[in-house]
Amino acid sequence: MHKAAPAPFSAGAVWSRVRIPFAALKQERTAAPVAFTGRDLLMLTLVIARPPGSFGWLEVDNVRFYK
Repeated sequence: MHKAAPAPFSAGAVWSRVRIPFAALKQERTAAPVAFTGRDLLMLTLVIARPPGSFGWLEVDNVRFYK
């Protein structure tokens, strides 16, 4: 399995549309790099990064994939 590196985005206090094109995703360093097409996409992970002890909340709706 080939893993794509993070594509950071900023979330705000109000609802907004976030677009992350496949071109923004890069493969993590590997001995045999391959082109990432999204055809073998198995999982999408969203992570909230914040200082320790602080509160975080993320709501996600209507996830779509596009080229």
